[in-house]
Amino acid sequence: TAELPIKHVFRLHGIPDEILSDRGPQFLSKVWEFAVSLGANVSLSSGYHPQTNGQCERLNQESEAMLRCVCSSSPTSWSTQLPWIEYAHNTHFSSATDLPTTITVPQFIRRARRTWIQTRAALLCTVKRN
Repeated sequence: TAELPIKHVFRLHGIPDEILSDRGPQFLSKVWEFAVSLGANVSLSSGYHPQTNGQCERLNQESEAMLRCVCSSSPTSWSTQLPWIEYAHNTHFSSATDLPTTITVPQFIRRARRTWIQTRAALLCTVKRN
């Protein structure tokens, strides 16, 4: 439903100007109508032509490869590893901008800094205990 994009995308990044869909039936109904009602231009990629949505396809390939690496010894742990893979992707420097996504998306910086401070504090406590 349209609730998921609001909760996970629009509230953090704003309403997009354009949305490119791969013709997935999940997207072609209510979310499409909702996006159009917000003024977003919705386009469909060519069927059986994944190159049309190359950025997304490339991200999927990279995410798959990283998941394979980190989950090789424990394949069922992929859901716990996925947030770390997303973090690794978002902090990786882009060749297009020469900046990581975390710098180009300001809201992320505050959250990442707070997370880093909490993680660092937890690690220091662990070191002191051992």
